[in-house]
Amino acid sequence: MATRKRKSSAASSRSTGASGAAASVLESVGTILSTVSAPSTATLDADGVATLDTESQQRLATQKIGAQAMSSALMSNPLKPHEIGLEAGDEPQAGQPVEPPNPIDTASTVTEDTPSDKLGDGVVQAGYNANNESLDRVRVDSGGQTLTTNQGVPIADNQNSLKAGLRGPTVLEDFILREKITHFDHERIPERVVHARGSAAHGYFECYEALTDVTRAAPFAEAGKRTPVFVRFSTVLGERGAADLNRDVRGFAVKFYTEEGNWDLVGNNMPVFFIQDAMKFPDLVHAAKPEPHHQMPQGASAHDTFWDFAGLMPEISHMLCWAMSDRAIPRSYRTMQGFGVHTFRLVNEAGESVFVKFHWNPLAGTHSVVWDEAVKINGADPDFHRRDLWESIEAGAYPEYELGLQIFTEEQADGFSFDVLDATKIVPEELVPVRPVGKMVLNRNPDNFFAETEQVAFCTQHVVPGIDFSNDPLLQGRNFSYLDTQISRLGGPNFHEIPINAPLAQVHNNQRDGMHRQAIPRGRVNYEPNSLGGGCPFQAGLMGFKSAPAPVFEHKVRAKPEKFADHFTQARLFFESQSEVEQNHIIGAFRFELSRVQTHAVRERIVSMMANVSTKLAEGIASGLGIPVPPPQPRVLENPAQPEVTVSPALSLMARPGNGSIAGRRVALFVCDGVEADSLRAAHAALAKAGAAPRFVGARLGRVTPANGAPIDVEVSMEAMPSVLWDGLVLPAGEAAQSTLAALGQAKEFLKDQYRHCKPILALGGSSVLLDAASIPKTLPDGGVDPGLVLEGAGTGSGADGDAGSPVVAFMSALARHRVFARETDPPAV
Repeated sequence: MATRKRKSSAASSRSTGASGAAASVLESVGTILSTVSAPSTATLDADGVATLDTESQQRLATQKIGAQAMSSALMSNPLKPHEIGLEAGDEPQAGQPVEPPNPIDTASTVTEDTPSDKLGDGVVQAGYNANNESLDRVRVDSGGQTLTTNQGVPIADNQNSLKAGLRGPTVLEDFILREKITHFDHERIPERVVHARGSAAHGYFECYEALTDVTRAAPFAEAGKRTPVFVRFSTVLGERGAADLNRDVRGFAVKFYTEEGNWDLVGNNMPVFFIQDAMKFPDLVHAAKPEPHHQMPQGASAHDTFWDFAGLMPEISHMLCWAMSDRAIPRSYRTMQGFGVHTFRLVNEAGESVFVKFHWNPLAGTHSVVWDEAVKINGADPDFHRRDLWESIEAGAYPEYELGLQIFTEEQADGFSFDVLDATKIVPEELVPVRPVGKMVLNRNPDNFFAETEQVAFCTQHVVPGIDFSNDPLLQGRNFSYLDTQISRLGGPNFHEIPINAPLAQVHNNQRDGMHRQAIPRGRVNYEPNSLGGGCPFQAGLMGFKSAPAPVFEHKVRAKPEKFADHFTQARLFFESQSEVEQNHIIGAFRFELSRVQTHAVRERIVSMMANVSTKLAEGIASGLGIPVPPPQPRVLENPAQPEVTVSPALSLMARPGNGSIAGRRVALFVCDGVEADSLRAAHAALAKAGAAPRFVGARLGRVTPANGAPIDVEVSMEAMPSVLWDGLVLPAGEAAQSTLAALGQAKEFLKDQYRHCKPILALGGSSVLLDAASIPKTLPDGGVDPGLVLEGAGTGSGADGDAGSPVVAFMSALARHRVFARETDPPAV
């Protein structure tokens, strides 16, 4: 590669006027340009006046004169008087930088503009950090390129190691083999201790209206403003290779790339947590993770150590009700809520603060699977959630969520019957309504799972001006823990320079060195205050992040406030707010989990604890375990404050059916030889037009011959995608086809699971033969009409598929409502 010629224009522009200025200064400073290891850069004439003979001399003179000028301008630290007293804390002063007389004054070296293909042109953009550009700067494409080593050396043969003869030993000098194998051996990094299993996507957040009255946070500055985001969804307990549909809390973490830095809203799909203080977090995770002596079970809480811990921590009762509800087995990441969990603060330009709770609500509605379905999905497709998120975005069915805020003052909080600093409590929406403030759209899948989804680092302490913390003791501990774990997981303190973590806001500070440093800081200054760098980078003062004042009047103590001791009131609120179906599912989940517990006393202890929550709940669990209800566990707080709200409909999944769209719903259409093709194709077309994902499903791949029309290609087989992977089913018309399917065990099993899991079924032409063969009732258990079983010609009309009375429209309406739980029995009748 040819050596690039040095650009003379940059050099000359930087030294313009330096000679005369240097001479005048040198008259007074004498040997300022003297060095130990090189000749003097100046010579004195007969009159003792310094002259500069070369360009290098001119540059060095310029730099040293600039250093002297900047230092002279800061003979004392102007910020020192402003560090003392409360007033200084309320109004921090901005730094007072000194403009360098010449750009070269702050350079690391006067040769910085020596050009090459590696160095670039050496033209410095003042105050600019190229690490904070978009991800385009690090994307790599190898189209049309030859293989190379990591040092760029072309590889002639990637098939064989270097050997001493055709049948001889591999020689140590094979650096290509050693580099390839060594890199492969180190491709894995430590997985997250919790939330190891995750999936992610890029998108944006769009603000509905300016919220400057309550916060100066950049994403809420004006109506219509869009902020780039990266969102990672995850399970808590499972390892990186665990299944997606384990009963578990789901992480819902959003990284906002704002112009004032990154804000990480690190939350879950449940608004409360298991514990009240970070001191108990290691105990919780140790108890919930696989038991240490045999490392079982993987990614599940149904074992002795978790429930042993839970039964001795009554504050967990509220979270247990959430975790045993259907929210712990969501249908998809697109149909689950997200919450910030903790109480945070919003701070406006005037420094005034209010408390806030963050809510993400999916526009598609909240929707979960049932437990029998979850177990089977984990066997059929353990990547179910990951696949759904990826394929939905690829198909343009972008997941959308509305951000809502619960905003309340500290005075309001003091009057609540619960403590807003307690992470096991919610603020009921009846007390503080949720205010919609913006919408998040996920419209771009990552390029590389490891580089983005695996290496992304979320930290609760990552906030921007306008967002601040409360004194929630769990949040305070998370602020330390999240940063600390990333240092270990990502190899050192410079994980913020990994491209997916790098902010779009410019980064300028005096942090240096450490493992995997990417930035190359310019200049010799790495401390503050300084004068040799013109005082830069300087503190932002009131323009920077400033903590909201929170006076403390008590002595240091290891204890909890009294309101933290009310462990059961909100657990009861949650259970009583669920529909009867959801309550039965919670009871069933407790029954399943505790049935896996081997220690009888641990089971009894949990039932005694839940007896403080609800008699119905305790009796239902005890009945499922075949034991009597034991006496209620002693309460820590015998007379808790009367709750303001005893039933909150918003806590039920049924409260958010969504926008009525069936976009992204998977619908199976059975096909085999002899089907009536016209009605089946019309249903397929209508579903596709509505945004659903209809697929022709058969016993085997290939083509089937219908009774009329062209052959139909089977898109997927029943064994590859069984019933649990579909949201609805269409049965074909045609007696011969129905008889064929009725004789097929897989088809009957598929149909039974669709019915058992309360999913909508469309029977074209009645499909009575197949329904009867699978013993599918035509009515609900109470004898009423089943709105999810649409029988063509049985009250649905026979109009065109676009008509309101058509069976396909009735089926799509049922599909939009997710499930027909009125069909459900325990144990299942089908």
